[in-house]
Amino acid sequence: MGLSFDQPVETLESIGMGTLNLPEEIRFTGGAIKLYSAGSGECFGDTGGQPADEETAFKPRSPYAVAKATAEDFCIDL
Repeated sequence: MGLSFDQPVETLESIGMGTLNLPEEIRFTGGAIKLYSAGSGECFGDTGGQPADEETAFKPRSPYAVAKATAEDFCIDL
């Protein structure tokens, strides 16, 4: 198992909350700033060998994948 299973709280705080701080800072400064948030295929979980796209539901299966899906949600509509 990966490190995120050993440190789930730290994983969510560093990836999820760390990402949330970026759009919040942009909002507070009012700047015209573009933010690139790198996603992860791990957010989709087991797709049964089918390719995932924007319509594929997230089904994360690890603390890391949950944190990345959370970060993705924080950055929607920026």
